[in-house]
Amino acid sequence: MGFEFLNFVNPLILGALITLPLLWWLLRLTPPKAKRIVFGGAYFLAQIKSSEKTSKSIPLWLLILRMMIITLIILSFADPYFKNSDPLIQKDNQNEIAIIIDNSWASASNWNIIKNQARSLIKDASRENKKIILATPHNYTEDNLSLLLEDTALSTLEQFEPTLISIKQANYDTLLDDLSRLTENKALVSFYLNDGLSNKRENAFLETLSTNSLSLTIFDHNNVKDLASLHRASSQTSNEITLTTNSDIKDFTLSYMDDQQQLLYTQKIQIKGEQALNRITLDADSSLLRSTKLISLTEQNHAGAKFWMRSNQIEKSIGLLQKKAKEKTDKLNYLNPYFYIEKALSPYHKVTKGNLGALSEKSQILVLSDSTDINEEDLSDIYKWIENGGIFIRFADENLASGLHSDLSPVTLRITGREFDTAFSWQDPQKIKLYKENSPFAPYNIPSDILVNKQILAEPALDLNQRTLASLEDGTPIITAEQRGLGWLVLFHVDATPKWSTLPLSGHFIDQLNALTQLSLKDSNVSDTDADNTSYRLIQKLDFNGMLRPAGDALVSITLPLKQNQITSLDEPAGLYENDQGNLFNLNFGQTASRDIRNSLNLEPSLNIREYNKTKDFEFKYLLLLLALFLFLLDWLYILNLKGVLKMQNILPTLLLGYVFIAFSPTTSFAQEITPPNTNGIYLAYVQSGDPNIDSIAENGLNNLMKETVLRTSADIKGVVGVNIERDPLYPYPFIYWPLKNSGQALFFLSQKASDKLSAYFASGGLLLIDTRDQYLFSSNADDLQALNYQNNASNRLQTLFNYIDVPPMEKLPKNHVLGRTFYLLSSFPGLYKNGGLWIARQNKSVNDGVTPLVIGSNDWMSAWARHDNGSPVLEIPYGGERQRELSYRFGVNLILYALTGNYKEDQIHIPFILERLDN
Repeated sequence: MGFEFLNFVNPLILGALITLPLLWWLLRLTPPKAKRIVFGGAYFLAQIKSSEKTSKSIPLWLLILRMMIITLIILSFADPYFKNSDPLIQKDNQNEIAIIIDNSWASASNWNIIKNQARSLIKDASRENKKIILATPHNYTEDNLSLLLEDTALSTLEQFEPTLISIKQANYDTLLDDLSRLTENKALVSFYLNDGLSNKRENAFLETLSTNSLSLTIFDHNNVKDLASLHRASSQTSNEITLTTNSDIKDFTLSYMDDQQQLLYTQKIQIKGEQALNRITLDADSSLLRSTKLISLTEQNHAGAKFWMRSNQIEKSIGLLQKKAKEKTDKLNYLNPYFYIEKALSPYHKVTKGNLGALSEKSQILVLSDSTDINEEDLSDIYKWIENGGIFIRFADENLASGLHSDLSPVTLRITGREFDTAFSWQDPQKIKLYKENSPFAPYNIPSDILVNKQILAEPALDLNQRTLASLEDGTPIITAEQRGLGWLVLFHVDATPKWSTLPLSGHFIDQLNALTQLSLKDSNVSDTDADNTSYRLIQKLDFNGMLRPAGDALVSITLPLKQNQITSLDEPAGLYENDQGNLFNLNFGQTASRDIRNSLNLEPSLNIREYNKTKDFEFKYLLLLLALFLFLLDWLYILNLKGVLKMQNILPTLLLGYVFIAFSPTTSFAQEITPPNTNGIYLAYVQSGDPNIDSIAENGLNNLMKETVLRTSADIKGVVGVNIERDPLYPYPFIYWPLKNSGQALFFLSQKASDKLSAYFASGGLLLIDTRDQYLFSSNADDLQALNYQNNASNRLQTLFNYIDVPPMEKLPKNHVLGRTFYLLSSFPGLYKNGGLWIARQNKSVNDGVTPLVIGSNDWMSAWARHDNGSPVLEIPYGGERQRELSYRFGVNLILYALTGNYKEDQIHIPFILERLDN
């Protein structure tokens, strides 16, 4: 390739090169090297000569060196650059440049490519001294156009981002009117950066823009057209989802993630045929679906490819009716039915115990297992509470079998019990029959080991089948329900203990109870047909990558039920909504995206369409300045040599060889890897984030934790070091703390070398603690602390990180894990906050003694550890005070000793066996 693509931003400056010959005489004025001679006055007089001598001429190589320095400086100010594509902006006209960026949701998949193209166009326009018009049709408002210079245009471009609205909602007409008014109907040189989708209105807009422009260039990209989205139709069950695609993509991967954005499960999908809408059955089991908060298409990177599950069952308020709750729960009683009910519900709901008067006002669901815990006069209050929208779940017991409060039942009961496998019964224990399609339990599989030994029978009736939610294989009901008013009355025809059946011992018991919580209008998992005119306000908003962000001060609300096929808009954006009762509703973007995908068109072939540039223009300015600086350094060393300060014959060869080695060596960091620092003792490390405030707190906190560890234990730790994962070696440090920025940090794109270094670090026994620092506490009173871990891009970052690093599967920290007893006995692991979960990589016992290489949490431990020089804390703990800070130090001590000593605490249980083997 020749020099036809070599250009100069300021070519007139090259005229300064004609002055180079004039500099010859100036540069020759360098005086000769001075000689030092010891002499007397007479000798000085004897050496006097009447003839004059001219100064010794400058060495030729030095003259050439200085001429090169000046030439390089002149060339750098001319700002040369190498154009990697055909020039799109001509020099022979004075028209303004219009750059219109199609910023719909579909542009998110290739947003960096689109922005790089826009930057290149802005620079080209600036080089030709042309003013620039920037616009985005999808969130365009009137009178926000102006003619911009390069710096302003680049800063304006950085504020643009994809907008989560339908492609049909672009404001093309107003944009055309404002363009005509701003340019006074002069012809524009226009560029349109397409997102890959189009419709009739967009094609009409481009036709008009092409007519009104001197030229119109449309950038498009074939890969942008490969789009797919997820949504759920109203007719689908909780284990089904619809996948919509507009391309020939056949293979997809569904990623299931929990509320901490940890990957739980992946499902491979192969689309058959040419259908755009594909009904997918989620093959994860029910317990996994309960823990799943987000389902994502791994191959897609936009909001339509992420489906947030419409549930937040932790917010459900469930009351267990007990007259003497304290006496019944002081000790673990495996014959107490409330023990099994609470174990099943408490991980997913807020469970409270008390009498009817205390619970009916604040509970969405009431559960009764002992018929003696209510009185006859309570029945009227219970009926009224159900009619107002509550769910009343009752379990059978011996008292109900005797007829106590038998009217509190959805069906008429026989006042007797039915027992199987006894001396007076010829029947074997019964299994549960497959559920009907309209049963709330239909999505769940029935374990084959559930057996029923005893039940209370219902009297035959014409509507018995309609009120039966579950039955035994012989057809007799085991769970019945009746809707009364706005609420439901549900009866389990078995006890909540293993005396009557093995159901309470199975995970299916949890499935059934959670499914029943979906029957009430007070349910937090609101469906599209629930609760007319129920208002929900926006609390978290989806960004263009499909991740939840705080809604800020935005006062946005929606009313349920939603309209059929409702799409999101600027007034009703996709996100997480909450009503006054604390119920949550996810408005996903997949429905809007799927409609755009199905109804999209191709751009008109008559338009001037070209692909996005894949490479950037290469600018020589800074390279030339760097080379000039190096040559100036050589000149300066020569001057020092003339003065006798340095010996050039020693310095110059070494300097040249070093420069050549650094410039042309393929592995410039080789020297760092050979001689890593801090290998003369135990050092702790933290990963530098680039934010001075975070790095300062991390270093301070880790230093204080090191001091506390040395003071309290026999560990000998030398110090704390900040490391860069891309550049620095990791293996000298047994423990590395990685604090993430809790907002605004981009995705992790580690190089292959850095990924390999982390994988090797894990394999060699190192321990990495990743602190997402995104656990925020909200409290209505001192006794009711609630943790809200808002979903930020930390989750997406960690998922991206794990895609390239060999990490074992993640799991929530088991209660009996050795981290809770390495040095201190701990049941919680607080930092600045205390309600965030702790996750570890599940390690094979045969690898590194079973020590996990990775711990992930969100409690911001470094802020709890950090102290000023006078001992006062850098940050106050919001609610837990100094007691919580002490616990955070204890967790840190446990963590460091765990990294240094491994699972030695686990080995204590094997000591008797080890001694026995030694004796033999």
